[in-house]
Amino acid sequence: MDNNPIRPFIDTVLHLDEQGNVADLVHFIQTESHPFEALLEAITELLVMLRLRPAFLLAMFLRNNNYHHPISAIALVVGGWLFNKPEEARVGLELVRMQADALSFEQQTLLYDRILHPIQVLLLDAAIKQANHDHVLRILDLYAALFPRFRTLYDWRAPVPTFSLAAVRQRGRAEARLISYPLPDSTRPRPRRRVVVAMREWFCFGDRSSRVSDFGPRILAAMQAYGWEVHSCTFKAATLPEIADDCRIVAERCRQQRAELLVIDLNLTIKSEARDEMILQLRQENPAIRVVGCLIDSFCFPEAVLVKAATHLDLIWTRDVPFLPAWSAPALANKVFNLLFPNAGLMGRPEQPLIPQPFFAGGVSAKYIPHRAFWLAGIERLGLPIQSKISSHMDDGLSPLDSFALYMRGLTDATCCLNFSMRSNQDHVVTFRSFEVVLSGALLIQEATPEMDAYFVAGDHYLPFSTLAELASVIRFITEQREEAEEIRRCGNAFARERYSDEKIIGYLDRRLFFPA
Repeated sequence: MDNNPIRPFIDTVLHLDEQGNVADLVHFIQTESHPFEALLEAITELLVMLRLRPAFLLAMFLRNNNYHHPISAIALVVGGWLFNKPEEARVGLELVRMQADALSFEQQTLLYDRILHPIQVLLLDAAIKQANHDHVLRILDLYAALFPRFRTLYDWRAPVPTFSLAAVRQRGRAEARLISYPLPDSTRPRPRRRVVVAMREWFCFGDRSSRVSDFGPRILAAMQAYGWEVHSCTFKAATLPEIADDCRIVAERCRQQRAELLVIDLNLTIKSEARDEMILQLRQENPAIRVVGCLIDSFCFPEAVLVKAATHLDLIWTRDVPFLPAWSAPALANKVFNLLFPNAGLMGRPEQPLIPQPFFAGGVSAKYIPHRAFWLAGIERLGLPIQSKISSHMDDGLSPLDSFALYMRGLTDATCCLNFSMRSNQDHVVTFRSFEVVLSGALLIQEATPEMDAYFVAGDHYLPFSTLAELASVIRFITEQREEAEEIRRCGNAFARERYSDEKIIGYLDRRLFFPA
């Protein structure tokens, strides 16, 4: 039983709102006597439920009574947009900014996670689908009010700085912390290892409406080219019983092939005892077997989850946050292989002349990667010469490797590609595209992240930017200093082909697993 004293008030508000009886709803709010803190609690619950009209009316009531709080201010902003009250939205934005500036980043993030994120998903998703950049920028105004750093990132009024390649190179070389893995002894025969690769069948784990994943086929092709005997399984699972069935199939395939190595997709969003039990059973049957877990987005998971997953593994294979503090934990320190997945030999060269019109190809999601929508809307507002092709993870009717080859050819033909690194939690990560652009032969223009310092040198191999004004500066540079931009493009491609070819990646893995120091 709910003993919350404000509960009857909230229930009546919801009932009147469902009836569409705005006059009675306003009258009820104005005549009921409740402490302002209790009304703020009601606003919070209404916002979480996405009942935005009553939340807005309550917020106006509090503001008219000179009671201010970031949560009620957010309700004012959103309600002002939705119900054509621009003055309320303007006042709400000023209040959010003023009050949020007094909060710590942790408090701002909690407010975002609890209140703003579900509202943002609702509103931004509609704006993205309608390609309405004005509405995207309006939502960005609320982000910028809550998080001060966004005021600098996407400020299209900021002057465009003069680009200095020398300064970028000096900083890039000083900050580079390139990860280096040794290769096996080339004078010794290369064993034909028996491998089972068990990766997801669909790109979105268990989602049969998404495209077939290319991760497994790429790893399989690279290992076969290296001379290993490789057999594949796929995880079709979306539920725990299905995962258990898939694990039984994987285990049996390992037994049939007398596998020396199992490469398995780690889906840590679902707690799976079946996966751990399968690995333990295989180790009991064959203590020499090596097990590598492929983790697509390691930045999403807390240290405790990563440590638990690593307990049963020889390595976690990941690439997005090589400097994640968790990797230094004793349980993980020697169990992380920070490198991209192979490309199945699908690479390109910088043979066509550079086109100084960066190309962005990728998904835009209100839930997971909203900042791409902000970048693209800001780019349009600033009038920067950028082409974009918004993609999805839906099936394109091609085989996984044919689909990946088509994508890589598109990067090669573009000659210059734009990549964003921020995720919804405001972490900046290394994406697969960070490698793919350079390997394709295109010039990479990359939203800056210190994590890139593990793989490439800024100024030598790619061009970084952190703000919209800096992006404009980079584009001006590649337009006016074409030869210098071409040199960065060629050097980046040569460096990537030498360091991150399929042959090298599997060689690094071979040495790490079977010839440890």
